[in-house]
Amino acid sequence: GGSSSVTYAVGDTGPGGGLVFLISGGLTYEMAPKTWSGSSSDDTPSLAWCSDTSTSIAGAVGTAVGTGSANTTAMLALPCTSGAAFSADAYDGGGFTDWFLPSQDELNEMCNYSRNPTTPPTGVCTGSQDGTFSTGTYGFASDYYWSSSQYRADAAVSQNLDLGDQFDDDEYLPLRVRPVRAF
Repeated sequence: GGSSSVTYAVGDTGPGGGLVFLISGGLTYEMAPKTWSGSSSDDTPSLAWCSDTSTSIAGAVGTAVGTGSANTTAMLALPCTSGAAFSADAYDGGGFTDWFLPSQDELNEMCNYSRNPTTPPTGVCTGSQDGTFSTGTYGFASDYYWSSSQYRADAAVSQNLDLGDQFDDDEYLPLRVRPVRAF
């Protein structure tokens, strides 16, 4: 979006200082670096999905690429007063304030990118991270990351970005967070 004449390719550094991992539906998606939270260890803090772990959030059930931003907005509207979406939304990498918690499929695309940054695979993420990627600025910890896709009132979709598995995890569990933005 915007009036920028700059065209980004997958693998470029985006305007927010993130890594461009997907171009889809006219939008370019970038992920924050693993040190986005200001911590020297990767992707901390580990956070609950939402401070309210029992209320169904109708606007946070999108799973497709392109739904993460709306899911995050719905989580922030109520009933969440803290948690994964809050943390992602508070990130202001590159001076941008439109970072969000990725949807289930956006998170899976991040996982796929990490498998082969030159030619990311499609479909359900499997295998392990590319060695150079995993030790680099954007590499993923051997742990689960929250998506913004709610599965039921007390569970949301998470993905182990090291192994590729997706699960429906209880929202109170402290999992890792990686903000993304689309432009």
